[in-house]
This record gives sequence, C-alpha cells and structure tokens, in this order.
Amino acid sequence: MVPFTQLKSARPERSGVLWALLMGVLWLIPGAAHAQTDVRSARTRDSLIAKLREPAIPDTQRAAMLYQLCWELRQSDLAAARRYGEQGLAIARRTNYMKGELNCLAELSGLALSSEDYLRAEQLAQELVRRSAVAPPRLVRFRARGLESIATVATVQGQHERAAQYYRQQLAVVLANQPELSDLLPMAYLGLASAYYTQLQQGNTADSIVAQNRYYAVQAQRLARQQKSPLVEAASLQLLAMALKERKQLDSADRLMRQALHLYRANNATYNVGAALVEMAGLSLRLNRPTEAASLAEEARRIAQEVQDPYSEMTSNTILAAALAEQGQGMAAYRAINAARAIEDSVKTAENTESLHKLQVQFDTERKEGRIRELTQQQRLEHEKVARQRQGLWALGAVLAAVAAGLAVAALLALRLRRSRELLAARNRELELARASQDRLYAIVAHDLRGPVAAFQGLAPVIRYYRDRNDLQALDEVAGEVSVTADSLARLLDNLLHYATTQTGELRYRPEALPVAGLFREIVALYAPAARAAQVTLAVDVPADLTIQADRALTLTILRNLTHNALKVSPTGTTITLGAAPAPGGLVRLMVADQGPGLPAERVQELRAAVGPAVDNRAPDRPESGTGLGLPLVRQLVGQQGGEFELESAPGVGTVAAVTLPGAEEAEMARSRR
Repeated sequence: MVPFTQLKSARPERSGVLWALLMGVLWLIPGAAHAQTDVRSARTRDSLIAKLREPAIPDTQRAAMLYQLCWELRQSDLAAARRYGEQGLAIARRTNYMKGELNCLAELSGLALSSEDYLRAEQLAQELVRRSAVAPPRLVRFRARGLESIATVATVQGQHERAAQYYRQQLAVVLANQPELSDLLPMAYLGLASAYYTQLQQGNTADSIVAQNRYYAVQAQRLARQQKSPLVEAASLQLLAMALKERKQLDSADRLMRQALHLYRANNATYNVGAALVEMAGLSLRLNRPTEAASLAEEARRIAQEVQDPYSEMTSNTILAAALAEQGQGMAAYRAINAARAIEDSVKTAENTESLHKLQVQFDTERKEGRIRELTQQQRLEHEKVARQRQGLWALGAVLAAVAAGLAVAALLALRLRRSRELLAARNRELELARASQDRLYAIVAHDLRGPVAAFQGLAPVIRYYRDRNDLQALDEVAGEVSVTADSLARLLDNLLHYATTQTGELRYRPEALPVAGLFREIVALYAPAARAAQVTLAVDVPADLTIQADRALTLTILRNLTHNALKVSPTGTTITLGAAPAPGGLVRLMVADQGPGLPAERVQELRAAVGPAVDNRAPDRPESGTGLGLPLVRQLVGQQGGEFELESAPGVGTVAAVTLPGAEEAEMARSRR
C-alpha cells in the first residue's frame, strides 16, 4: 500500500510515456495528410468492412482497403487498427504489392510507437527502410518515414546522438526530393526539435540547446500553418509548450498547450486529444490547480480506455492520483495509483528494452557494413576504371605518335574544307531565304492585286453605260467608287513597298516626338471623303498634349491600315473612333474602334498570330476587297518601333485594334539617364 503522504507529495514530471504520445502524434500525421479535410464517418468504415466480406475483390484492392481501415481507426481504436494493418501487410507481402506493404509497415510502426511498443516499432521501421531502399523512386517518402520512426524510438530511449543521426538522414531525404515531399518538411524539422528537447528534459538547458529546440519547432509550426496542416501545427505547439515547461515557464507552456488541444479537438484527433490532456493535467498540477488537473486526467483516462491505449491510461491514473492526494482524497488517490501500477506491471519494459538495444545495434552495424561494402566496391571500380584509362592512353599515345604528321596535314585540309562548306552553306541559306521571301511576296501581290484590278475592269463598262445615257448623277457615284478603288490600290502598293522593305531589312526606323492629335488629324483628312461616301462618322478622342516617340512614316502607315480596315467593315450609320490614352510604364496606347459585325474568339486568335493575308470580314453593305497585308504589316511595323499590337473583338460588338508605343516623355527621361 502506498502511504497517503507519498501520494500527496507526488508531482508527476513529464515521463517517457508522455513523450511517446507526442511522437505518436508525429507519426500518425504524415501517413494521411488528407485527414485534415476529410474525416470519414463510422458509416464509411462500416462500408469498407462490408466490402471486405465480398469474395471477388482482388488482393491488391483488399490490401489497400485494410490499410485504409487501419488508418481510419488509428485515432479511435488502436487494437482494431493494428489488426487490420497486420492483415493488409500479410496480403501485400503475399502478392508482392510494394506500395501496400510500405503503407502497412509505416502505419503499424506508428501504432507501435503510440502504444510504446518500441521493440516492435523499431523492427517495423527497420523493415520499412530496407524495403523502401529497393522500391521505385516514386515511393521515396516511405524511406523518410522509416528513418523518422527509428529516430523517434532513439529519442524516447534517451539516445540523443542516434536520434539526431536518423533525424538528419530523414531531413536530407526530404530536402533532396522537393517539392514532392514538401508535406514532410515540417515533420523533419519537428523531429530535430524533439532531439534537442530530450536534452532539455534531462537537464541540459544550455543556450545553444534551447535556441536549436525553439528554432526547429518554430520552423515546423510556420510551415504547417502555410500548408494548412492543423495537426502538425498542434504538435509543434505541444513541443514548444513542453520545452517551456522544462525551463519552468509554466504559464506560457499552459497557454500553448491549450492552443494545441483546441486544434486537436477541432480536427477530431481523439488520440492526440488524449495525449494533450495528459500533458495539460501535469501542467495544472504543477500550477497548483489540482481540481483542474483531476478533471483533465479523468478525461484523458476515458479517452485512453476508448482507444485502448494502456500507457496513456497508466500516466493519466498517476497524475489523477497526485491531484486527488492534493485535494485530500486519499482513498481515491490510492485506487488510482494502484490502477496505474497494475498496468505498469503488465508491461515487460526491461525485456523489451534489452531486445530493442540488441536490434538497434544489429541494424546500425548492418547499415555501416553495407556502407563500407558500397564504398569498397566503388573504390575497386574506380581503380579498375583508372587502370583501363591508363592502358587506353598508352595505346592512344602510340597510335598518335605514329600518325602525327599525317593527322596534321589532314587537319589542315579538313579545316579548309570545313570553312568552304560553312561558307557555301551560309550562301545557300541566304539564297533560300531570299527565294522564300520572293515567292511569298509574289503570292501576296498576285492575291491582293486581283481585287482592285477586277474592280477597275468592272467599272469601265459601267462608265460607258452611264455616259451613253448622259446620267451625270450616276457618273458622280461611279467616280466615287473609282476614287475609293484607287485609294485601295494606292494603299495596297504602299503596303507592298513597306512589306518588301521589312523583309529585306532596308526599312529604317527614325524616331521623333510626334503629337498624337496631329497624326489623327491627317488620318481623318485622308479618309473623310470615303467615310462620307460610306455614311460613316469618324470621331477623334485624344488629349491635346499627348506625344509619342516613333517614326512618322511607319506610324502613319499603321494608322492608315487600321482606319481603312475599320472603314471596310463598318455598316452605314455607324461611328469609327480614333482614340489615344497614356498606358502604364510611360507608354501611349493608340486605338481604332469600329461598330462592325465583330469576330468570334477563334478568328481573333488566328488574326493575332497571322503572318499572311488577313481574313475578310467586311460589312454586308461594304463590298470592297481587303488587301490581306494590313495586319501582318502593322504587326511588323509596331514591333520594329518597340511596341505591341492588340486586337479585341466579339460578334455583334465590333472590333478594337490598338498599338502601344513609347511616350515621348519616357523616352526623353531614358536618354537623360544614359
């Protein structure tokens, strides 16, 4: 029987059992990150169990379903989760289903950690590392998880150097496989933080240890918040709280633990809630709040019984006994401590610890020997490679010495021949480009001259007809048509000239400051007769002081083409707007907007990328032909001036053709900076 005075003075510190609970949290999270947004219901689990009873399910699917059940139950029923995981592992191994085997090994190792069965956790984690080493690269995350589990076991055993070694190996694997394993990066940082925490727990409160522990824990919390992983964030807060408790900052530790508990509850993490409650109960006891400590310990014990976790139940009973003793409830405290000892007596900790140590030594030795064999094999291969290279060099030297004179002469002849071939190839390429440009120009000329010439041919008999009838009014109308056709032909020839010079590189760019309003006045004066004949209004909307730095001839050619195209597609009674406005970056945007039929989206895309004849989209009451060179020429002339060409259109809305050119003020500032 434990004396009442002994119970009353008991102040349970954070034990290896409670630290294992935190490590269980760390292991359970990466195995199923989707749990944060998709908490499956009992109905879903029942559905999975019902499907497993169907005999026709393939073995790989059955193994995957068993793993899913193991994962689903890991927070609420550890025994059932372990049972389903073992079944899935057996099927996956029998059918050589690698991913299913690794999934089950990872989950079972995490469950063993949660139950403090460190020997089993180490065995499963070592097997996970071995199997993942021969798995396809896409399954590399399981190697990181296996290394983390081994480090966790070392941590709770107080093996600081071994824990840090495997945590660093895990971090190296995660960093080498970014961004694929970015979700495991917070866990890697949290693992390193835990390695430094165990040193704090054992009394090493040096500033460097405190700083490293806080740095890695804060990094883990920051990344978890960025990745919206509340369970990982909660585990980071819990670790920070435990570190503060070791440094006697109990109020701060209590505040962080409450934040962690809130996150656990909000995400239905039953097992994690139980672990956090145990820690908070211990904190409340140290803060002289025995009533609160007893309440928290009672809830933690209930959750431990619910998930069948005897170790959490033992720790909860220990804290409950101390809290009850503080309140003077001696008999209740005595029953609680006896319940804790009954559970403790059922665990063969000494035997497990000895077996675990042997297993760890064997695994570490195996890995070191494997590394030595690997390095020895690499060294032997390197020696053989060097020997072969040396022999080859001697043989090559002998051959080179024998034919040195011949090679020198051959090299000289080869160099001359190569230069001659390169010169000939360059000439051929220039000739091919010239021929291609010539053929393209001939094709465009043949295509675009056909329309105006045909129009003139058709007008001749019409003139004779009206002349014989002495119909002067009709002859005036025909004269207008002649004027429009002649203007179209003149614009075509102008475009052909500019197009030819752009293809040969002879067109010179001579920028100067140009008032936009003056340019628009010239365009309106040029196209006013044609607009009146078509009963279309030309409107100008431009600030009076707006200037651009551009070539006058090239810019007028651009505006003539855009205005002509707009006039060609504008129905009777509509308006063409010539506008300009400042654009970001010291640029000026010139636009010509019509109220024509518009173009569908796919035709707009074609015209934006077109380098040949344009698509004819004239208005039904405007039958004149297009030149086909307008938009390609505009695009080239705008590009030559360092601007951009835009085309926006929609059926029934009209079309806006715009060019963006440098502003005169921005160009002057750029010259002054130089």
